[in-house]
Amino acid sequence: MGPVKRRRPLRAAFNVMAAVNEGERKSAAEREDYLGEQWREAGALAAFEPAIDQGPGMYLGALGAFLLAGAGLYALLWYLAGPRLAQLASALPVVLLAAGAAAFLYLALEYAGLAATVYSGRNFLLPLARSTRFIVKLAPAAGRLGRLFGSTADRMTHSMVQVSNAVTRARRRRGRKAGPVLVLLPRCLQRPGCPQPLEEDIDSCRRCGECPVAGLLDLRNEYDDVVMKVLTGGSVVPGVVRSLAPRAVIGVACERELLAGIMAVDDTPVVGVANQRPEGPCRATTLTVEELEEAIDDFASKRRGGE
Repeated sequence: MGPVKRRRPLRAAFNVMAAVNEGERKSAAEREDYLGEQWREAGALAAFEPAIDQGPGMYLGALGAFLLAGAGLYALLWYLAGPRLAQLASALPVVLLAAGAAAFLYLALEYAGLAATVYSGRNFLLPLARSTRFIVKLAPAAGRLGRLFGSTADRMTHSMVQVSNAVTRARRRRGRKAGPVLVLLPRCLQRPGCPQPLEEDIDSCRRCGECPVAGLLDLRNEYDDVVMKVLTGGSVVPGVVRSLAPRAVIGVACERELLAGIMAVDDTPVVGVANQRPEGPCRATTLTVEELEEAIDDFASKRRGGE
């Protein structure tokens, strides 16, 4: 009788573990493939929320906190440096105090005008607050402030989008400019596994009814001057906007992509509509069609059928 071969349970266990790890790597690669640009960073999924309903008050509160903190810091520095400044020139502390008080008063008026515009829908904006880019630039810092008080950056960004939308609507001119109203949609509105690519031509949708795209095409067809495009991410927004030269852009996306898109567009009114993510980010998302229709009605010139 020949020698008996001993089993090697450790080698078999290592092989099983290697297979499991390989499967996890493939799974992670597949997730990476469908996740959007703003969700690929480490830890991005930890704060995921299927849907966010946050008003403009959170972001306005953060802006007010920044204003008060800046005034307090200036006052502290003036108090500490005042005696030394008086040695250089006796009037210097008074001049700096008056300049700081004037700057704070002006920023307070800017803030009051912004808040009045957001909550009234009328244009009370002073020059600084008229720039949505200035409002959006503070979003990352406001997000960090929100986390200190138990909120999330996405909730703060959602609130910021509400403020930005209010400013854009208040500043819109009644006269119609040339160019279409451009509606930008994320590819994650399609059902997972849909074989029909829509990035080149959204009208290639087969209208199977398993995702919101068919209904959005019906909405678009009610207008004479609305163009819809499906995009793969916020990085391609500037090129699309430059090529079509729209009079307004309406973006549908998650809060992170909306922030990136609004920051990327210059000199064109932008309204953001946040999507809902019942199956997770970048997968089978949906939206409130009435919210999108309201945004289109703010800028579209006319509706077919004389409505």
